[in-house]
Amino acid sequence: MRKVLIFTLILAVAGLGVTAYWAVKNEVIPVYPEKVKLSWTGGSVKMNASSVCTRNITVNTSSAETITVRIKVLPGDYSTAKVWGEDFIAFADPSEVDVSVGNDARVTIIHYAEEEGTYKVKVIATT
Repeated sequence: MRKVLIFTLILAVAGLGVTAYWAVKNEVIPVYPEKVKLSWTGGSVKMNASSVCTRNITVNTSSAETITVRIKVLPGDYSTAKVWGEDFIAFADPSEVDVSVGNDARVTIIHYAEEEGTYKVKVIATT
């Protein structure tokens, strides 16, 4: 009985190995050749206490097809990351736009600070 259990275990492990190998060899990874450009990708923002600041940016692409671009705003340095979500926040509105050649989109980056200071942000685009 013990030999049957060991043989079954070896067969199961071998089956998992074959399945994993097949999945890796047959995986399709889509590649998007589109280039997305932002008119502003981030930098320093000087804020007063309890203030709101906005910045308009343009999103465009060299893609002939219409693509959906998601805009994310992230902390640009360690000191901004420490206060992100408590004393300072920045986000894109709208956070998702459709763009194609000749069809640029405008996005507003909204900054809000509880405390006065200079904050750094990074704006990225994903497809």
